[in-house]
Amino acid sequence: MKYIFFCLLFILFIGNSIFAQKARFTDSVLLNEVTVQTSRPTLYSDGSKRIVLDSLQLSTNKTSNLGELLTKLGSINVSTYGTAYSASSVSLRGAGSNRTLITWAGFPLNSASLGSCDISTIPASGFNSISINYGAVGTLYGSGSFGGAVDLEYKPRYDTVTNLNYSTSYGSFKTFGNEISLKTGNTKFQYFQSTTYNSSASNYRYYDYVNEITRKRENAEYRNFGTVHYLYFKPTKTIQIGIGAWYGIKHINIPSIVGKTSYIQEHQKDSTLKTFADISYVKNKHSIKLKTAYFTDFTRYTEASSLETKHSEIYNKPLFLDLNYRCLINSNIKTDIGLVYNRINTFVTGFNDSKKKTAYRQ
Repeated sequence: MKYIFFCLLFILFIGNSIFAQKARFTDSVLLNEVTVQTSRPTLYSDGSKRIVLDSLQLSTNKTSNLGELLTKLGSINVSTYGTAYSASSVSLRGAGSNRTLITWAGFPLNSASLGSCDISTIPASGFNSISINYGAVGTLYGSGSFGGAVDLEYKPRYDTVTNLNYSTSYGSFKTFGNEISLKTGNTKFQYFQSTTYNSSASNYRYYDYVNEITRKRENAEYRNFGTVHYLYFKPTKTIQIGIGAWYGIKHINIPSIVGKTSYIQEHQKDSTLKTFADISYVKNKHSIKLKTAYFTDFTRYTEASSLETKHSEIYNKPLFLDLNYRCLINSNIKTDIGLVYNRINTFVTGFNDSKKKTAYRQ
């Protein structure tokens, strides 16, 4: 009798377990395969300090340039040679600005002729990811990154969305800031653009301690325009195609120093046109990414007086090609193979001389 009783209990227990598992599988939601991928600087920078700016910091500084944004962090040395939108540079870990690399979509923005990057020409609203790497990351970025690197990226999210935003700011001395952005797309494509325009008369009064009089600042106006566009397309789950374009132009007048009444008008014009394209393939444990970029940077400094006008110009036209293959063999072993080709054309005109330089790195 006891044997029959234990058999009934066993059958009842097994039956309840089967029905419970069936009910659990009925209520379960099957998820599609998810592939997690990251960039090489993020993957191989575990040993160095890395800060990623959050979305709140970016959304509240849409009319600012990158120099103004990084100044608010406090932990970065930003040097500005004048007022707003004057030439600015950033340095990390005590290294100079020519040892701190600025990248956009993985491509270096530092000037081949000057070594540094004027971050006053970079609109803070053109990116949704800004990260700062404080390590000596020459093995990841190449030369010019001994102090660290600042990465500027736009990472698309394939949601069905359409957003149109406008931001404006106003300050003293006819200082205006405007930004308009558009984001639209679905699960197959994403488009984002951000356009900014900033201007100021900068004609404030100051005390000239050399001549001991109060003066009104003259010849200090600036105008800055920038627009950044991204288009990403995902035809399949494993392939993504992206292109980006960035155009900017800045006009700034350079006022005379304190104590000097200058009869020379100084002016600087900076313009840039940058484009990139990339295609990536990710499947299981393998990923392949091919990207290319072409930049055109131009700077003209002008000295004008009643007697003569002098110009000094700098052209930089770099071309980049980058091929990367990555394979995750197991949880402890992975391979990463890359091939990088850079060609840089630089043309510099002095007041009495001109030089041209072509550099190759493979």
